[in-house]
Amino acid sequence: MEAVPGQSSKAAMELSELVRCPVKVQRCAGRVVQTELVVQIDQRDVVPGDIIIFEPGDLFPGDMRLLSSKHLVVSQASLTRESWTTEKIADIREDQSTPLLDLRNICLMGTNVVSGCGSGLVVSTGSKTYMSTMFSNIGKKKPPNDFEDGVCRISYVLVAVMLVVVTIIVIVDYTTSSALTESILFGVSVASALTPQMLPLIVNTSLAKGAISMARDRCIVKSLSAIQYMGSM
Repeated sequence: MEAVPGQSSKAAMELSELVRCPVKVQRCAGRVVQTELVVQIDQRDVVPGDIIIFEPGDLFPGDMRLLSSKHLVVSQASLTRESWTTEKIADIREDQSTPLLDLRNICLMGTNVVSGCGSGLVVSTGSKTYMSTMFSNIGKKKPPNDFEDGVCRISYVLVAVMLVVVTIIVIVDYTTSSALTESILFGVSVASALTPQMLPLIVNTSLAKGAISMARDRCIVKSLSAIQYMGSM
């Protein structure tokens, strides 16, 4: 069942390759006379020190300090999960105790421009951005969710019932036949028959089938346990 998540991750990477986000960057050209030019580069090529020019709909490719702004309104829903927007102003002094997300002269990676325009100096990119530090625990092992806890509880209940039934069978068979070895062997055979060996396979197969069906409708599912949540909605 490990092939399905691998295929989902591969499909997600292929989709990300199709999505290109060009960024307008201010560059200087000329050896004798420096001329400022505005060129478009891929957001992955942005480095600290670049001056970015942004317009409505643009995503910020890194954390940046605003240099200029004109009626700039930014959505920080990707970081705060809040629907309302925030006005950003370049020419403003902020107190050192102001939280990072409340700084009006700073724009963070992952946020986007709703209206207005401006320019900013890239301060950090990649793993050094606020978004990367915020989601640094994503790659770590996640605690079991409600669905996985439910499967474990059902498995424990089935195993407990199996132990009780096998114990009763061994005792009854020994009292009737007085052969302890045969009674134990008979109890082991009954235990192997009652053990829910196919439960993990059945659960994973059902979830994988749901992931494949959603993939046909161009919906990529990386975690099989997410299928249960979507089915319960």
